[in-house]
Amino acid sequence: MKRIPIFILLLLMIAALAVAAGCSDNGGEKAVESTERQITEEQSEEGDGKKFTVEGEEGVATIEVEEEDLTQETLGVPIYPGAALVPGSGLSSKTASGEKENTFIGAEFVTGDSMQKVLDWYTEVLGEVTEGAPEENIWLFQDQEGFLHLVKLEIEGDGVKITIFKMGGNVDIEF
Repeated sequence: MKRIPIFILLLLMIAALAVAAGCSDNGGEKAVESTERQITEEQSEEGDGKKFTVEGEEGVATIEVEEEDLTQETLGVPIYPGAALVPGSGLSSKTASGEKENTFIGAEFVTGDSMQKVLDWYTEVLGEVTEGAPEENIWLFQDQEGFLHLVKLEIEGDGVKITIFKMGGNVDIEF
């Protein structure tokens, strides 16, 4: 049961990043101030990532986000054979505050195979689903290194979208 609140926290962090990403007008450095915190955004030199610095009453936190092509090794979960990475969906981020650090890695893949075929393959690889329904199936688990994983299958058009997330570190980072 502890895994569900952590997953909700993960989704909230992603939503906060999306809101913060929308604050920039040209990809350069920009600061957004409120009475409680200041957020500074910088574009990476390579142009494929951003760094956000959040300064507030609790201290300073940095969030580095990069777009990348992720593999089974970086995701920590097998990718369905023949599944294609959804362009622009590969994302890794690192949040740091003081000595605390949190890592998030995620990507989406698509395949033209049926839900049943993909479900059978992942059930063989990962075991029984954590939550299942005809149009959506989810596995939530923690690996030996303490990383939390989410694998989600959902029907999309004539195929299946596979979403894979990996998260680890300190989930109590404040900013």
